[in-house]
Amino acid sequence: MALNKESELNNAILLYICECQVHGDFMALNALGIGGDILHKIKGMTVTEILHASNIRSSFIKSIQIDSEILGHLLNRASNEKKSENILNQLILRGAPLQLVKDLNGINAVEFSTLRRLQNVDVEYRGRTNLPTFEQEQIIFNACKGIDITNTGNLTGEQWIDLSEKTDLPIRLIYKVICENEEITREQIN
Repeated sequence: MALNKESELNNAILLYICECQVHGDFMALNALGIGGDILHKIKGMTVTEILHASNIRSSFIKSIQIDSEILGHLLNRASNEKKSENILNQLILRGAPLQLVKDLNGINAVEFSTLRRLQNVDVEYRGRTNLPTFEQEQIIFNACKGIDITNTGNLTGEQWIDLSEKTDLPIRLIYKVICENEEITREQIN
């Protein structure tokens, strides 16, 4: 390991030791493999004394154990959260209405407004959605072929984005047409 990277790791562990010492969490240090006389010594030291060890050029790390399964889950979760964030941003950029974004991502009106403002889409999609033209409805229904649009809850964020890309229409207009279609279908069934 390169010397500066090794010293960064040493310093990170020393900071962790300081945090544990300040909070009196000596069980965490014991779980890390620090026990006996060393643990007793740390209990009696100040944070400044512990951090002074970072100025001494010496490595105290022998080995590190990583639980690959847990790390894998952690990395997958981070990747999924990033993907979800990207989808949310695309939905908002393409003019998705609050109700749809709330149903898909569980965000509230304040978060929604903030994200719209951050992406400068607040002005473009303000107010009520215009009524679709006959041509726009046809474009939307043609794009929806092969997709079950009897329930907007069946569509994923990716599908809404895909429909917007295929039709070159804002999601809020597509959502309005599909919701109206749902309502008509429900009325026909009842």
